[in-house]
Amino acid sequence: MRRRVEAAGLAIGGALGVAAEPYPHQVAAVRRVLTDTQVRHLLADEVGLGKTVQALMILNALRWQNPAHKAVILLPNRLIDQWRRECWTRGHCKVSVFGEDAQRDDEAWVRLVRPQSIRSGEFRLQPERFDLLVVDEPQLIPAEVMEIVERTAGDFRQFLLLSATPGLGDPAKLRRIMAMLEPDRAAIASAKAHDLPALLDDIEASAAEGEHGNSMLPDTVWRTFSISRRILRSTRAEWGRYLPQRRYDHVSVGPLASERERVTLGMDWVGNVRQQGARTDTWRAAQVIHRGAASTRAYASGQADATGLLARAAAAGAGVPGDSRLDALLDILCGIWHQDADEQVIIVAGDNPSIDFLKPRLARYFGGDSRSLPMAELRREGEASDSEEADIRAMDAQLAAFARGEARVMLLGEWVQAGLNLHHFARNIIFYATPWDSDVVDQLIGRLDRLRPNGLWRGDQGRHFGRIRVWTISQEGTAEERVLAGLEALGVFERPLPPLSPEDALTIDGELKGLAFTGERDPVRRLSAMAAGWNGTGLQSRLSRFSPYSAAAAQALYDGLQTSPMPGPLVRSTVEADTFTSASERALRGWLTLIERSDTFAVDHRRDRLDPDVRFMTIWYRSKPAMFDPFQIAGVEGNNWMTGHVPFITARRHLAQPPRMTVNTDEGEEGGRPLRFLDHGDEVHDSLVDGFLSYAGTNCSPSQPQPLQVALDPRHPLLATCSGKVLALAAGWSDPGELAMPAFNSETLGRMATAPTEAQRAALAGDVRRAADWWLADQRWLRDHISARSYYTALVRSENGWTRLPDEIARLAFMPVPDLPDSRPARLRGTPPRLAPADVQAACRRALGCIVEQANGARDEALGAFQEALASRIQVVTVEGGDIIAAKEAALERLRSERTSVQDWAREGQIAAAKRSLEMARTAVSQRLAWLEAMPEKIAEMTPRILGVVIMRAAPFSDEC
Repeated sequence: MRRRVEAAGLAIGGALGVAAEPYPHQVAAVRRVLTDTQVRHLLADEVGLGKTVQALMILNALRWQNPAHKAVILLPNRLIDQWRRECWTRGHCKVSVFGEDAQRDDEAWVRLVRPQSIRSGEFRLQPERFDLLVVDEPQLIPAEVMEIVERTAGDFRQFLLLSATPGLGDPAKLRRIMAMLEPDRAAIASAKAHDLPALLDDIEASAAEGEHGNSMLPDTVWRTFSISRRILRSTRAEWGRYLPQRRYDHVSVGPLASERERVTLGMDWVGNVRQQGARTDTWRAAQVIHRGAASTRAYASGQADATGLLARAAAAGAGVPGDSRLDALLDILCGIWHQDADEQVIIVAGDNPSIDFLKPRLARYFGGDSRSLPMAELRREGEASDSEEADIRAMDAQLAAFARGEARVMLLGEWVQAGLNLHHFARNIIFYATPWDSDVVDQLIGRLDRLRPNGLWRGDQGRHFGRIRVWTISQEGTAEERVLAGLEALGVFERPLPPLSPEDALTIDGELKGLAFTGERDPVRRLSAMAAGWNGTGLQSRLSRFSPYSAAAAQALYDGLQTSPMPGPLVRSTVEADTFTSASERALRGWLTLIERSDTFAVDHRRDRLDPDVRFMTIWYRSKPAMFDPFQIAGVEGNNWMTGHVPFITARRHLAQPPRMTVNTDEGEEGGRPLRFLDHGDEVHDSLVDGFLSYAGTNCSPSQPQPLQVALDPRHPLLATCSGKVLALAAGWSDPGELAMPAFNSETLGRMATAPTEAQRAALAGDVRRAADWWLADQRWLRDHISARSYYTALVRSENGWTRLPDEIARLAFMPVPDLPDSRPARLRGTPPRLAPADVQAACRRALGCIVEQANGARDEALGAFQEALASRIQVVTVEGGDIIAAKEAALERLRSERTSVQDWAREGQIAAAKRSLEMARTAVSQRLAWLEAMPEKIAEMTPRILGVVIMRAAPFSDEC
């Protein structure tokens, strides 16, 4: 019962059951999305602030609320493995990858899809099959695939877009993104041939000018009319205390004569090509020439060179052993490893020839061969192999070696891959060759500068989390050094870039090229001025002053979560220093101890067979004759009792980095067993909650409770006041989220059934599913405002009847295993007390009355502050419902007025279908509003759910009992 109440309340409908410490901005963002009128949002946090974890929290809550929930996630190829791992190890999700796990597609809750599967037509985005569409890093997905997404996103009941750089300053990108976030207003704009951003701006302008008078509170105006109401963005400036600080060093070296000759000749060739207007990419050529002799030779072999300048540049320094850039790199590495010989380092080499140049030389300098200095490498996509799939497998293998600590150095090309998270392993990045692109530099540093394990605790304690060390190397007097000065003026090495408008991006590109090709210094000043003017939002709202969301509000919400008491009664007491998650974990471990000590299930501690340092727990049935006793654990097969057990961990601090998906529990196991994180949303955890609730309801029914004799550890604190006394214990809970949901009447459903075509019936069925999703959204919102609560009481029998015990003593009565070393669990022992049936019934009535009294008091207190929030919700839903109806009315009017070549009978069918859809929308909106308006009355009528009643006499263990 306590776990169920915690999930519905403090854990934000199960969201906080994922295997991650929730940061303040994440708690606020997840709560905001889940309690909105619908899930349809852009998560645009800066790089490294945990957008994936937020998406997993949202997904976990949606599936906790609706176990049939299914999601499809579209993402770039290179993020597939990361999402597959994160979904299982953190988010409890069964995952299938389209095209790889066909046998698991039906049972999977989450489907991962590559862009090429959509582009080829093999996979179709189907709103009728999936509740939620998630698109991660859309800027890395081909444009033609995103066009398909944009056409279908509005038909999904739920939609999430994840991007740190959504480009909202670009009018075209803004139009596409807002069409996915605001499909009803987009439909109105389309039907009226209006530009969507212009329509949204008009809506904002009217609201800002006070068109709604005093009828709406300011935050309601924002939630209803702001263009940014569904756009969430947190910045490092707001949450810097949870992140490592950057320390940047620029090492400028004097080039050798041969290096100066190579650069001079090469840049002369570039200048000549630019003057001729050739189609050669001179920007890339200039970068390659500055990287080194190996890169220049490789590049020159494929270029036309009528002047001979490029060939002379490639030949410059042939046979000369020195390399000034390498010397600087060696000095930096020596400094790092002098302080910590095991420190791992990322080296951005730029391209494959540079990687090939560095690898043997680093090995030779630091020990003689590659075994002395193990190195991993990630080469540029398309250069490592002919197959992208093979390239991804090779990348995963190299990254795994670095993650295990087997490689101290990771050599990177300059390509950037969102989702390549290296922050678990390294805090040093050296730009041996710096990309001449601010966005590429920003993304590469962002691979290290991210939220880190234990960062939440350190930030809350005000402790410094260390530094990210960033080095760049350049040669004096070169174009590269001038470009670096421009990048430094932007501040990209010391802080993340904000989302850039296309105009700003073009300006930066032009200024950097001016620095490289003309040598003028004014661009540095202009770039510095540009950086000073960035505000980091990428989108301005006229109504931003009305927004109820801020870093301060997020912190207050988080602080409230940390100070909220756990629902009782607790089997194991919390401690003062506990956070919400540590208190929840401590309570869960107490429950598992009770399960194990009560002999209901076997709970064991184990080590991995192949890696004894890896520890975990397992749960299974006690014996073969008792298979599925007291109930069946969900999500696992039970056909092999001897080897059947479920491995799991319960503490976030025990999560490996990167997280382990499997463990090896028996010899000869192929691939190991899935390792679960046991918390809200995990199928095994939730089946234990449901199973024990049902078990208690059956065995502790208040209709005919049987008095019991319960033997307790002689040190149990309850015995100090209640030894030998007869007690009546009762427990229950209330959850406003369990209010009966609205339902379509037979007339409305009949309208769907009588539609003449399958397509029309499918469209109306989609409308019904959408309405059901609205009601689920209102249910989540209601739980947020009137939280689920647990109640318990203990009565003691005396000559004057049944008397209620103080809460601190009642709590002890619900603690079968005291918080003491080597304590003995409670057992049924000895002769039960003899009570008259009337006495038993009196105890039940009094105990249940105490539960109802507690529930009514909590309900009345919550309702007092609820009315204003409800009025605001009704206003938002009224406007959004009007948008839906207006969009369908506009669509109907367009069908009636447009001249087409469609035959009359077909056109009449289309008009009839549009009318049905309009009527369905009117009915759904009306029912939603009616349900909201009736909510206070329905809540006032709610009675708590009773877990059960137990009548017992408490006695210490003795020879007799």
